[in-house]
Amino acid sequence: MGHVSEPGPGPGYSEDESATIGAFRKIALEMVRWHRERTDGFERRAANPLGLSGLALALVPFAVNNLTGLDGWARTSVRWATAVAAGAFFVAVLGSIQTLRPRKNAASAPETDQLQREWMHFKRDRDWKVADVEGMFTDSLLSAQASTESVLASVKRFAEAKATGLRVAAYSVAIAIVALIVAVFSALLGAT
Repeated sequence: MGHVSEPGPGPGYSEDESATIGAFRKIALEMVRWHRERTDGFERRAANPLGLSGLALALVPFAVNNLTGLDGWARTSVRWATAVAAGAFFVAVLGSIQTLRPRKNAASAPETDQLQREWMHFKRDRDWKVADVEGMFTDSLLSAQASTESVLASVKRFAEAKATGLRVAAYSVAIAIVALIVAVFSALLGAT
């Protein structure tokens, strides 16, 4: 099938081109949805290390308050291990907050102004085809604008930033737990 020329602002598309544009649009929307769901999942999971870290940080002073009855090396070991755990829990709090923090998303939606302008044009002239509209919408999802990245790239970058914050929080909690285990074993082994 050859290229069909249509009047109006749309370039006019063959049947095959229309189907291809529809496929791109469908896949782009699916990818945007998938990245948004990833982002929501990261935010839901970030509450766990945040709550655990907050609780642990509240209890740290009690853990090192009275270390009488321990050998000198054990007291020092418990204090150092607890300090490392407190630092790691603090980093976990920061990672969780980074994950939960709302971000300004420069390209959070397709070109709504353009869509509204073209809708008014269509109402007046009735010269758009389905492929023209799908092509315009698909272009706004996949093509970067002069001042911003594409919607799909922006949503992906947003999800990756959330993933990084959650990863930092999870690794920090793991380090803190190892440090607390060292503190407990030091206390047990150093008891007089």
